[in-house]
Amino acid sequence: MRFTASGQGVEMFRLRPGENVLTDTGSTLSRVAPGLARLEGIRMSRADAAAREVSIDFTLFEPAQVLVGYFRDPDPGWLQPPSLEVDTYADARGGLEPVLRDALGVEQGPSVDIHALSYKAGQHTLALGKGAFLVAGVVAADQKLSGRPTAAVNSRLDSLDWLYEDPPAEDGQPRIGD
Repeated sequence: MRFTASGQGVEMFRLRPGENVLTDTGSTLSRVAPGLARLEGIRMSRADAAAREVSIDFTLFEPAQVLVGYFRDPDPGWLQPPSLEVDTYADARGGLEPVLRDALGVEQGPSVDIHALSYKAGQHTLALGKGAFLVAGVVAADQKLSGRPTAAVNSRLDSLDWLYEDPPAEDGQPRIGD
């Protein structure tokens, strides 16, 4: 899906093993969930994001879901996923729960969960707070996303809730993550 993006200290990159996930570290992607491979993402400096909120201005040419990657680490240098306890508007665009758990493996860093935020066509600003995150790509607004973990069985999964969520698509369309 075509989009444009800009912001101070951010840059576009392709999601594929070996790519740096941040602009100022040697942490590279070791694993990319099926369906995310080769999407165009946006990365930033971890040091900049820890010091200030990083804003990303983007233009969508049609309604879409912006795939935000939260690093699975409670350290304040990482942006933490939204919580209704902290942000009463956390689910206004969707994105409260991950759509792909453990979707990206990172050498020398925490793995990444993907949350989807819905936007209409037009110009927008993504400003989520202090802490590093990445944008894993942009997909069509009607793209089905699976909600299940995507890593190997021995990965760090917080729960088995995914066993009881997101039944298979009835329309036969593949979901990202399946």
